[in-house]
Formats: sequence, C-alpha cells, structure tokens
Amino acid sequence: MPTLSSRTPSGDAQATNPRLSPARPGLGFRRFEFLVWLAPALLLVGALTYLPILTEFVLSLFAADGFSMPRFIGFANYTQAAGQPDFWAALLNNIWYAISTVSGKLVLGLIAALLLNGPFRGRAAFRALFFLPVILSFVAIGLLWTLIFNYNYGLINFLLQAVGLADLKRDWLGAPETAFPAVIFVDLWKWTGFHVVIYLAGLQSIPADLYEAAALDGASRWQMFWRITLPLLKPFTAVNVVIASLGAFSVFDLIYVMTQGGPFKSTNVAMVEVYLQAFQFNQFGYAAALSVIVLLLITGLSLGLLRIFRSGPAEREA
Repeated sequence: MPTLSSRTPSGDAQATNPRLSPARPGLGFRRFEFLVWLAPALLLVGALTYLPILTEFVLSLFAADGFSMPRFIGFANYTQAAGQPDFWAALLNNIWYAISTVSGKLVLGLIAALLLNGPFRGRAAFRALFFLPVILSFVAIGLLWTLIFNYNYGLINFLLQAVGLADLKRDWLGAPETAFPAVIFVDLWKWTGFHVVIYLAGLQSIPADLYEAAALDGASRWQMFWRITLPLLKPFTAVNVVIASLGAFSVFDLIYVMTQGGPFKSTNVAMVEVYLQAFQFNQFGYAAALSVIVLLLITGLSLGLLRIFRSGPAEREA
C-alpha cells in the first residue's frame, strides 16, 4: 500500500524553483560594498598623491614669489622653461646620470648576484654586506662620502699620499671633471645591493633541470648564461631598469648634500634645479612648472620602459 509523503507540493516547488529561493545580493551591490571598503584607501592616496600634483599644476600657472600676491600668467612659466638653458643643461646631466647609473647597476648587480648565488661559506654575511648601504639614508651617505672625497683630510687623498701617488690627489668634488663621476660612484655604491637582491630572486627562480639538460647536451657555462640565464632574467631586468631609471631622474638629496649642483653646475640635475629656483630665487610658480615637466617626463619614461619590456605575443600584437 503506497504511503503518503510528508513533503507538500508547495515545498517541492520552493526547493526546485530558483525564483522562490532566498534572494542573494547582486553584482551591483557587491561592487558597491567593495567600493565602500576601498574608499578610505582611495581618499588617502588621492589626498597624499593626486591632490599635491593638482596643486603643483595650478601653482605652475601663476607668478608666485612667496611675498606678493600670486598672479595668473597661464603657461608663461612653461614657455620660460622651454627657453631656459640651465634647465635643459640639468636635463642633459640627468640623461647622462641615468645612462651611467642604470647601466652600472645592471652590470654590477648581475655580476654580484652570480657570485653570491653559488654555494660558499659566509654567503649570508656577504649578501647582508652588499645590501647594507641600501638601508642608509642618502643624507648620511652624502655626508660620509663628502668627507672621504675631501681634499685636505679625505681618506682617498690620504691613501694616495701614503702609497706615494701624491700627484693623483684631487679636489674630487670641487672640480667639474671629477665631481660628476664621484656622485655617480656613490649612487652605484648605495643602490647596487638593491638590484643584486632582485637578480638573486631571479636566479633562484630558474629551475636547475634546465642547466642539467644543457650540460648533458654539451653546452658550456657561457652558452648556458646566454641561452638560459639572461633570457629567463628578462622580467627581473625590466624591474631593475624601471626602478633605476625612475631613481636617476628623481635624484635630489645625494647631489644636493655632496655638491649642491656644482661646481659650475656640472652636477646640476632637474630636481636640484627645481629646488634652486624655488628656495634660492623664490620663483615658486616657475619651479612648479619645472616639476610638472619632470613628472611628465618620468611618467612617459615609465610607460615606455614598461611597454618595451612587455613579453608575450598577445601583448606585442596589442
């Protein structure tokens, strides 16, 4: 004899009909909730990043000296910058500075990473020693090396005198032909360890099976380096190039502490020129225009480098 089921038709309908199931938040609500949680961070980033940029651009449209009432002059500051030899000379110095420091950091960083990647006693200590200058401030490093390069009581001239090479003593930061290389050397000394760490991460991500297979095929160590190591380090090289380039075009504190842009503006770069125009000549509107130009150049450089280093056929076609 058939038995009666305890489920009712209405219960079956509710269980099988999705229209009668409890309503769930839609995509629009979840997106709104996500934006609500994200809003404080967006406001903070906007207040600390984009608002100063907007303020800088507005200031660049005025003639402002910090004493009299600012006067709107439109894009006259940008026109003045286009015809200002000192600014273009500073940008040219920036280009040479970037070429020297970026190439130096890539070459020295890769060589040091290859040496520190092998197994040997004290490897951790040597890695820490390479990274130590990175955690020091530019101001402290600038003061330290200013003392080392000093003509009268600096360590370099003292050592030259001690080994009988007194004829090679120089006023390293006081002569245009040696001041710029000296600043570049200090920059390399500080930041090479940072790029070593990035290259070490790349080297340790390469599977050892690739080298074992290449060795079985009779490949030399030089061939392994060119055919395996360098191609697989391309993403890490891209990161190093972008970071080093941005640092080279935004450098200020190291050069200002060591040379103040001298002697005879031989080490003057864009951000030092911005500082001098603002706080030495009280041309705040003109300095703001220079900083906007530098910002646009750095942004364009970043986008260009990222596009160059993009990999993959789909991205290249895009």
